[in-house]
Amino acid sequence: MLMAYEINQSAKVLTKRNITENLSLVFIVGNLTDSESQNASTNTKLNKRNIQENNRYNEPQRLEMKNVTKEQATSKENRIGQHLMNFLAGMKSGTKVFQHFFTSSNLSQLMDDSAYMVFIPSDTAFQRWHPIDWGFYPFSVQEFTETVLQNHLVRVKQPLRMADLRSTHTVQRYKTLGGETVVLKSKPTPNVNNVTILSDYTLSNGIEVFILSEVLFVSEAVVSRLHQVRISTNFTAYYGENESIF
Repeated sequence: MLMAYEINQSAKVLTKRNITENLSLVFIVGNLTDSESQNASTNTKLNKRNIQENNRYNEPQRLEMKNVTKEQATSKENRIGQHLMNFLAGMKSGTKVFQHFFTSSNLSQLMDDSAYMVFIPSDTAFQRWHPIDWGFYPFSVQEFTETVLQNHLVRVKQPLRMADLRSTHTVQRYKTLGGETVVLKSKPTPNVNNVTILSDYTLSNGIEVFILSEVLFVSEAVVSRLHQVRISTNFTAYYGENESIF
C-alpha cells in the first residue's frame, strides 16, 4: 500500500502500528494521495477555476444605475423644509405654535428647491382661537390646520423682500400652495391681506419669512362653520365633497 502512494511533503507521520505481517496502520497529519493523481486533480481544479474566473469577467454584467435625479430632488426637498424647521427651532419665542404644527405635518414634503415666502403667524395670533365659549379649538382638526398652513406658503421665482415691499407703491399678488391669494401692500404699514407684518427674516437658501399678527384665512365665520360641520357630520367626508371650507 505504501509503495503505491506517497506522503505529501506537508504530511507528518505521527505513529505506525503493525497489525499483521502484510498490514500496517500509519497515522499521519495531511493527505495521502497518488502524486500523479494529485497533480492531475490539482491541474483540473485550477483549470476549472480559471475558466470560471474568465467566464465571470467576460460575461456581460448587468449595469444598475441609480436614479440620481430623483435622489437629488428628494435631497433638495428635504433640505428646503429642513432649513425652515431649523429656523423655527432657532427662534426663542413667538413662533412655537407654528413650529409645532409645521413639524407635525407633511408640508415640508411639498416644498421643492424653489424659493419661498413663508408667512408665520405669531403665537399670540394662534392663541386668539383657543376655545372660550364654544369649547372648540379649530387647529385640533388636522385637515383644517394643514390647509391653513399651506395657505401661508408661497412658491416664487424670486421672493419679495421687505425693502422691496416698502419701496413699491403697487400691490403684489401671489397664489399660495393651498390655492388662496395673498395681497402684499406697503401702506399704511407693510401688510398681507391687511394683516400687519411684525418682522421679517431672509434665509440663505431663498426663503423669505414674514411674522404676522394674525392667522391668514381664519375668521369667526370660518371657525363657526367648521364647528358646525364637526358637530353635524364627519369632517373628512365633508371636506372631500367641498373644495374649501373658507
